[in-house]
Amino acid sequence: MQRDLKEVINYLWQHHAAPWNFCLHAIVVCILSTGMWKHEPVYIAIGIILFAGSLFTLPLPPMEQAGLGWLKNMIAALTEVERFFWTRICERRPWLRIVVVIFFTSATGFALWQNDIPMLLFVGLGLYLLKILSDNIQNGIKP
Repeated sequence: MQRDLKEVINYLWQHHAAPWNFCLHAIVVCILSTGMWKHEPVYIAIGIILFAGSLFTLPLPPMEQAGLGWLKNMIAALTEVERFFWTRICERRPWLRIVVVIFFTSATGFALWQNDIPMLLFVGLGLYLLKILSDNIQNGIKP
């Protein structure tokens, strides 16, 4: 079971890190956020369908042939930042950090659904405070 889970995670990461799939994931986030904000089930359905489609290998030409080599380099840098973020989350107390990520993701989704801009600002402030806390702990400052 453990081996199968690692294989699935590696498979999903390889497809997420592929440049075209990463672009599609970014589009999906925008569509889902808009759908949740406007309460449009069509946007939400399109976002879910596009996300499901992005889990497969997309038969598109390499980005260099499409004249998007600069975008491929930017996507490679963003996926490295994302990989660093997830490995940093899972270093110490992985379950606590994963629960915090799930909480803030849920709070963001709820705030989008409720059209609550102050709550979105509080979520952003909470994430910023968590970053400050993490940096302080890393520098040896006890909170």
